[in-house]
Amino acid sequence: PLIGPGHRLGSSAKNDVEGKMVFTEVVNYANTTNEHLSFGFPLGRVSKRFSRPMPTSKPEIHVSITHSKNSMVSSFTSREELIKVLLASCFVPVYAGGKPVEFQGQKWIDGGFTDSLPILPVGRTITMSPFSGPQDISPAHKGISKLHLRLANMSVVFSKDNIIKLNQALFPPSLPRLKALEQHGYQDAVYFLKKERWMQ
Repeated sequence: PLIGPGHRLGSSAKNDVEGKMVFTEVVNYANTTNEHLSFGFPLGRVSKRFSRPMPTSKPEIHVSITHSKNSMVSSFTSREELIKVLLASCFVPVYAGGKPVEFQGQKWIDGGFTDSLPILPVGRTITMSPFSGPQDISPAHKGISKLHLRLANMSVVFSKDNIIKLNQALFPPSLPRLKALEQHGYQDAVYFLKKERWMQ
């Protein structure tokens, strides 16, 4: 499974085609809407764009959300329940509105507030982060600082670059810059896979 902030679910789905179809829906929505994810953006509006039924292959999914403490949800009785949990895992109070997502009679917010990098008890969890740090996949640290901060179970280097990245997470930069960041993330992932000899 892959675990990291900004994508708090790990999936071991065997059918990669289904994953690509879901990804395509997200990209199409981003390309056709004139709205940006910003303060007060109604996350519930996004869920209405996903009309595709739940995959028949039943992929293993673990989603990290927060009530008073962290909880990993991996069992869903319906498509609507899965969407609710995913929206909860993206909900940052104030930034995404003032009303948390309700699930099983309780209000839930982003799991990153209590555990940014949950480790599953079985198998190897590949950790990912957009911030420079000791995670399996993360940007290389280019400065001289060796000071690390621990935030909700995630260790990051205290550096100017990471402060800039945090600001970009809250206030997305221009599209060309976002594409450049995407490419950097891809290269970081390829480097890790080659280092582990999982890729030629």
